[in-house]
Amino acid sequence: MQTFEQIFIGKYPKTASRIIEIYTEANGESATWEGLTKPTLATFIDHLLEIVAPSSARTYCAQFKAIVNLYQEERSEERPNLKKGWEKLLTVKNDVSEQIYLTDEEVKRVISYIPSTANEATVQQQFILSCLLGARHGDIVKLTEKNIRDGYVCYVSEKTHIKAQVPLSEVAGRILRGEFQNRTYAADIMEYKAYTHKVADSTYNRNLREICRKCNINEEITLYKRGQNVTGEKWTFASSHLGRRTCATLLYLHGCDIYSISRILAHSSVEMTAAKYIMCPIRTLSEETMAYFSQFNK
Repeated sequence: MQTFEQIFIGKYPKTASRIIEIYTEANGESATWEGLTKPTLATFIDHLLEIVAPSSARTYCAQFKAIVNLYQEERSEERPNLKKGWEKLLTVKNDVSEQIYLTDEEVKRVISYIPSTANEATVQQQFILSCLLGARHGDIVKLTEKNIRDGYVCYVSEKTHIKAQVPLSEVAGRILRGEFQNRTYAADIMEYKAYTHKVADSTYNRNLREICRKCNINEEITLYKRGQNVTGEKWTFASSHLGRRTCATLLYLHGCDIYSISRILAHSSVEMTAAKYIMCPIRTLSEETMAYFSQFNK
């Protein structure tokens, strides 16, 4: 039996390699018939929509869907682990998809986690900085202690060319100064300023999910993604943008205004911040709004 990649490349030689690469980046593992599930498809689409234009995403998804349908027609006795409704996940529409964020307590668990490999140490530090600074990976790896000025971390975003000025926390300061190794690392993975090391998206996502799993971020949750509900343990939905979404959402929950959050994340528009990075319900409603609902309590 041919592998998923072999069949895909055979049918779509011009695009298959790129599509499979994106799937691998998102899920931290190669695309296989056995590994295709609704959660892995949802993670693939989330990552796809973050890095390619909607028109390309629609093309890639249509080709992906065609390969799975072809397989199921020819190998009905050995179908992938896909439940009814998987096709909707691969239909790209202007539809809202829910994303996860970590709670304050869950972020603290990641900070306290003791890495077991060099890659885990790198991903842990990069993720913590993403949560505490709201910075993109491309900006994080370039930060040094020289970016610390008067109690703030200051830098200009490589992508938007907007200056970010973020209050410095003790943990972020320790990472930027190379002082975060105050724990029992194995001798062979001791890393000085591990956050400056560059890792592939697939390596990042794979290690981040493993860290979250080991930190017991395993609550079973159901998210609405592209027209249907997808259920899985929380850590399975972790991906490269989780840190920035966590930063934006927790700032919002702690009372920070949208404009300030947008500036901290170095976004070019407040609309981008509100639509794609704040992952919780409305924080507060006016007394007048609450009075409308309260009248029906009697």
